[in-house]
Amino acid sequence: MKDLIDSAYTIGQKRKPITHSIYVHVDFNWNGNNAYLEAIKESTKKSENSVFLHFKGSKFEKVDGIHTIYNEGHTGYLSYESLEEFVKKLEGINPNDSFTIHGANFGMCPTNFAVQLGVLLYGQENYLKIIESIPSDFESIIFSEMEQRQQITLGIVNDAHDYFKKALEYQEVVGKFPMGFIVTQMLMTDQTKVFSPIERFKDN
Repeated sequence: MKDLIDSAYTIGQKRKPITHSIYVHVDFNWNGNNAYLEAIKESTKKSENSVFLHFKGSKFEKVDGIHTIYNEGHTGYLSYESLEEFVKKLEGINPNDSFTIHGANFGMCPTNFAVQLGVLLYGQENYLKIIESIPSDFESIIFSEMEQRQQITLGIVNDAHDYFKKALEYQEVVGKFPMGFIVTQMLMTDQTKVFSPIERFKDN
């Protein structure tokens, strides 16, 4: 993984920083929500660089003028080989790049990929800390960087399972949000738009 991160940084620093739009399983469980898909399509017109991570049978397997990567499984995580392909489509990672992640489902695949992207973006400068840490420390290092720098954020996301409501119900019973939602909440900004049975915006 370190070789991939080092290579990504070497290539990425040769170009100017840009804002990438990453689309993760955008039509998974979309349930006929045309407003959501239209918002996704509209956002691609404003993007400096768009990359779609799609599954077999996706409406977005082939999109003219847009990078696409086949993503096995429905977790949002990319295999090492797919990460290599992803880095090539970005033309490397510039440490000043920013990323807006769109897709489905809210609190799941987009969040999972955001964490994997955080490793790519912050892994090089924190590599010695990471290899010397236990797994929980590894997560805390990456999460801390993501929260402080806000270079990775959520854009247009589909909440087909009403995950936000379930997270609030969980909090009422347990006294805290589930870990997945804490990370998701950290990625939300005033530009995040959540399409669900009831559309929600994050309050500042």
